[in-house]
Amino acid sequence: MKSPLSQAQLGVYYACETSVSDEVNYQNPFVYALPDNVDLERLQSAVLATLKAHPYMCGHIELDDEGMPMMVTGDTPLVRNIELSEQEWGEAQKTFARTMDVHGERLYRAEIYEVESQKQKVESYLYLDVHHVISDGFSHAVLARDISRAYNG
Repeated sequence: MKSPLSQAQLGVYYACETSVSDEVNYQNPFVYALPDNVDLERLQSAVLATLKAHPYMCGHIELDDEGMPMMVTGDTPLVRNIELSEQEWGEAQKTFARTMDVHGERLYRAEIYEVESQKQKVESYLYLDVHHVISDGFSHAVLARDISRAYNG
């Protein structure tokens, strides 16, 4: 499905398009440290259900025949599960909030990390990075709330 961008979305889109540096990005990354008793499969299902409930999350931008940006929704939601060592976790964090290509790429990243420390303890994290063209700080709180509600039934 294609739909026009709102005025606010157009503003963010054009700011992205006129940026001369990859160091300027328009994303809202969050890393949530998860409690020890979290069921990661259930969390993944909850994140997928939440993404499906908010179809704009599974979209990207394409230009129409007149060159106007349009939101295209309908992409399949994706949540990656990643197991890492403590050292690999440190390296992975350096890649967080990397610039997204608004044309054709999902406008979010959702990843669940299981990190094994040197003490053989496993720590878990939920990483959500959502492009500002589809989310701001307030709507990110709504997304987190909906994931929690889906997880808790």
